[in-house]
Amino acid sequence: MLAELCEVLEPRYPGLQLEPIVLSKSPAIALIGESLAAEMLVVGYQGMGTFGGLHTGAVSRQVANQASCPVVVTRNAERPDGPVVVTTGPEGDAANGILRIVEPAKREPAGPADSPDVADAMRFAFAEASRREVALYAFQLSADTALSDELPDETFSGLLSEWQGRYPAVQAEGQCVARTQAVDRLLTATQHAGLLVVGTPGTGHGRGMRLGRLPSTLLSSASCPVAVVETSS
Repeated sequence: MLAELCEVLEPRYPGLQLEPIVLSKSPAIALIGESLAAEMLVVGYQGMGTFGGLHTGAVSRQVANQASCPVVVTRNAERPDGPVVVTTGPEGDAANGILRIVEPAKREPAGPADSPDVADAMRFAFAEASRREVALYAFQLSADTALSDELPDETFSGLLSEWQGRYPAVQAEGQCVARTQAVDRLLTATQHAGLLVVGTPGTGHGRGMRLGRLPSTLLSSASCPVAVVETSS
């Protein structure tokens, strides 16, 4: 199966080195181990097949919960030109969390080098927005329902401007959304999104992540690929 897959992919990506590997381990344990030295892991979710009798939904959940690098969980619905959505914060649903939606941009991405100490969901989302040539709409999660659909606060706007300075081709706007409405708003956004990026706190260097309520809900219910990324703050 892997050999046939490589034959299909090689002419599509001539500059990409493909190496099929079979590991005689539990799927989740094998992938979590590979995450220690990986830049990113990609795994399918429900409807994408099975690994050794284990449904890929179960494998992707365990991997996303314990991997030491960003994990992208794919689905049947792929929208390469769709917007990117990102949410981050303690357990993914704290008052200072962040939600961003990304749409097509007109200018060429600058693609500046990333600082190694800024390995978080925001960097990941901006890098993806730049690579996909998309703009970014930021939604600050708020505990105050009265602030929903208002402009974000000065701190959040400054943070957004800082990252836009690193990725000048990514057009950005900000907006607040009530934390109590976050799940519904995010799931609605994923109906037209190309990628959902979920930030979640790590348990320490090399020890992987732990999914909170919001990331877990989004991972199981989003209608687009989901990237789970450990945040540095």
